[in-house]
Amino acid sequence: MYTIIEKIFLLDRKYKIAIQLFSDSLLIILILLLSMYLRLDELNFLFKIDIWITLLITVPSTLIAFFKLGFYRTIIRYISNQVLKTVFCGIGFSAWIMLFGSQIINLEIPRSVPVIYFTFMVISITGIRFALSIIYQQWKNQKPKLVAIYGAGSSGRQLLNFLRNSNEYKPVVFFDDSNLLAHTDIMGLQVHPFKNAKSLINKYKISTILLAMPGISSSTRQSIIGKIQKFKLEMKSIPNLFDIINGKTQINELRNVTIEEILERETVIPKQKLLKPNIKDKTVLVTGAGGSIGSELCRQIILTKPQKLILLDKSEHNLYKINLEIEKIFTKKKHKTIIIPILALVQDENRIFEVLRKFKVDTIYHAAAYKHVPLLEQNVIEGIKNNIIGTNILTNLAIKLKIKNFILISTDKAVRPTNYMGASKRIAEIICQSCSLKQKHTKFCIVRFGNVMGSSGSVIPLFKKQIASGGPITVTNESIERFFMTITEAAQLVIQAGSMSKGGEIYILDMGKPVNILELAKKMCYLHGLNPYLKKSLNNYGNIKIKIIGLRPGEKIREELTKNNYLMKTEHSRIFEAKEEFLYNKNLDKKISTIKDACQKNNLKKIKFILNQLDADIKLSKKSYDLIL
Repeated sequence: MYTIIEKIFLLDRKYKIAIQLFSDSLLIILILLLSMYLRLDELNFLFKIDIWITLLITVPSTLIAFFKLGFYRTIIRYISNQVLKTVFCGIGFSAWIMLFGSQIINLEIPRSVPVIYFTFMVISITGIRFALSIIYQQWKNQKPKLVAIYGAGSSGRQLLNFLRNSNEYKPVVFFDDSNLLAHTDIMGLQVHPFKNAKSLINKYKISTILLAMPGISSSTRQSIIGKIQKFKLEMKSIPNLFDIINGKTQINELRNVTIEEILERETVIPKQKLLKPNIKDKTVLVTGAGGSIGSELCRQIILTKPQKLILLDKSEHNLYKINLEIEKIFTKKKHKTIIIPILALVQDENRIFEVLRKFKVDTIYHAAAYKHVPLLEQNVIEGIKNNIIGTNILTNLAIKLKIKNFILISTDKAVRPTNYMGASKRIAEIICQSCSLKQKHTKFCIVRFGNVMGSSGSVIPLFKKQIASGGPITVTNESIERFFMTITEAAQLVIQAGSMSKGGEIYILDMGKPVNILELAKKMCYLHGLNPYLKKSLNNYGNIKIKIIGLRPGEKIREELTKNNYLMKTEHSRIFEAKEEFLYNKNLDKKISTIKDACQKNNLKKIKFILNQLDADIKLSKKSYDLIL
């Protein structure tokens, strides 16, 4: 029995879906025939054409409805009560089609039959799947995962005690690099250095490694994870020491090691003298306060105790969330900071002027920007209005009201841009550089960096969703690379860079080495115990597909942080100053006005012409331009 179950559960996902389609088709036929029999109490209907026409309509329409609702993306082993909503909608649609379809073409189907059908189908289709989920769990417990525990210290021993009372995991060996513990026996398990891992993994058929070293540093942890990754095994970890000590979690609460942990670098403690100058006892405005970077800036800023923190965002939902979160932080810390949420567009000049004037703002962190490349390739006007015209309005008002500090959040896509998002951010940089030259009161600076992990639209959350739904994982190109940084580190470095500014600098954050996105996708699969594949073959077993979909309009294979790779060191080890040409355009205001006029007239050719005039390095592709409506 369990041999058959094992073979079914180990099938490729497309075969599992095929089995579901076949079984659901049979179920629909049987339930409809049963409903007719219960209603009529005889079988003469089987010899009438009406019932077979009804089946011909009902079966495909129900399967299509389930496909559209994403029912077949649900992994049965992880099924939950949330699937009931999908089932109700799908079967409800099926019953509706049956009822009205029979009426339209005058089929002899009693009206009560769709109701009986609906009831039995909901019970059957959910019951079968929940039963399979239970069978899977029982099957899995019949064959517990053979695991190794990395770390034979007190945490590892506690974990071993717990797992011996669990059916899910069976520890077979300890790994520990301590010379004192090498080749000793702890609670019946031998301790081996990890250099012997290959032979032991093959010998015991180990599928998962459990990290039981909660107190180690980030660099040591990453070194260990790096060694384990070579074996393409699932990795789980006990919680960190801080959470265990504070009672937030228990040592036996295992969780998957995340890709963020693998990419994260050793934390550099922020320099307090660089966190305070633009914030402490000042009035600080953050535009785009509800976005990924903007919200983290707000979290970091509130810790430095500004007099007022103004949260400005055009999204009511995002503004509400960050306002609620910041109020909780400052209440807990007993700060006297005044939190002011402002719902506004940066393009609304009168509104922004009143905000800046009324609250006497000292420092602006300008994080409001449209940043998703494919979306902006098809919505150029809105992107230009927000990223260029909005920035121009804000910088001019900052000069007019003599605001002390203006920090622009920029992107690696602004370097030799090939898309409208990058081009708009490059012009925003030029606006800030030009504003810095034409006056002395406001210090303008630009902070440029690459992707931040976990931001909206980032590839990491996308991959997580695709893995959870069983794939495929979509990668645009096998060679594509991107820089990555944690949101917290990026926000802290932005604040510190702004404090170093004398006016007009472009600061580059140290992003480390670029990451190959295909390799990133593979590593995320391994962390979940999955074996990814690009093209299935007899010699290439895999259970989740990676699909190469091709570069999107305006997208580059590799991003750059500078045009010439010439960076100067600053007083902070992870902040550099770019030595690029200082672009100043005395006709800038006139050209921005022309862009604004072109936006109002929906004149894309004019916009493209002016963008190239302002920076000759902008290379907007013809392909992306043709896609614009």
